[in-house]
Amino acid sequence: MRELESRDVQIPIPARFVRTEQSAEFKISFTGEPGRQYDIQFTDALPLNWQSAQKITGDAQGNIEFTDDTVKTQTARYFRVVSQ
Repeated sequence: MRELESRDVQIPIPARFVRTEQSAEFKISFTGEPGRQYDIQFTDALPLNWQSAQKITGDAQGNIEFTDDTVKTQTARYFRVVSQ
């Protein structure tokens, strides 16, 4: 039996990104698969060096919400979500 090639597939999902000056937080919320774990990753600079910020499991409706309150100390920060 021949082994199949494995590769990452990026599928865009609707997400909501909110940053307010009052709270100095950055929130990401989206709907994924219920019970599936997602790894919220970030990098502060280019070239990309992704680090895990938090692993979150979708609730019964698949809702995910992540808040980064350390973004106030960064001049730039990039995020991505990787399903586990």
